[in-house]
Amino acid sequence: DISNIVTSWKNKLKLGCFMAEPAVMKHIKQIHSSNLTQLLYSESKYNTLTQNQRELLAMFYSKISDKDMAKKLNVTEGTIRRQRFTFREKAKQAHNNTIYVDDRYLITAEEKQHIIETFFSSTHPLVLKSFRQTKRKKLLFSGKLQSNLNMGKNIASVK
Repeated sequence: DISNIVTSWKNKLKLGCFMAEPAVMKHIKQIHSSNLTQLLYSESKYNTLTQNQRELLAMFYSKISDKDMAKKLNVTEGTIRRQRFTFREKAKQAHNNTIYVDDRYLITAEEKQHIIETFFSSTHPLVLKSFRQTKRKKLLFSGKLQSNLNMGKNIASVK
């Protein structure tokens, strides 16, 4: 009977069985754990936390008292409070200085050297022998040119 099917679906909707947000939150908890877990165990080159800092963050998250942390780590409570303050300041600084970096434009030192050798015939003085119209190379070229510019210096252009 169609009315039973409609009623069943309406009941499921009321219960939130088909809501996207709860499903996403459930997925994140089951598959990705928490943001803290990702921070503590990330092997990213951007994660520069030391093992001691990771341990402290885990303790801060678990709400262990400063006194108990100090005893466990064999340091003073003042050291724990100072580290907590340092983490807060770093978080503020990171939030205030956040710059979006598109991974497509990240260039390794080897790539940079290869591009410079390929497209510049000389670096002292800087002489560009050819130019490719890709954004990555434009960024590298403009950075290289900028690093070689001096105020008041004339720049020669050859076509």
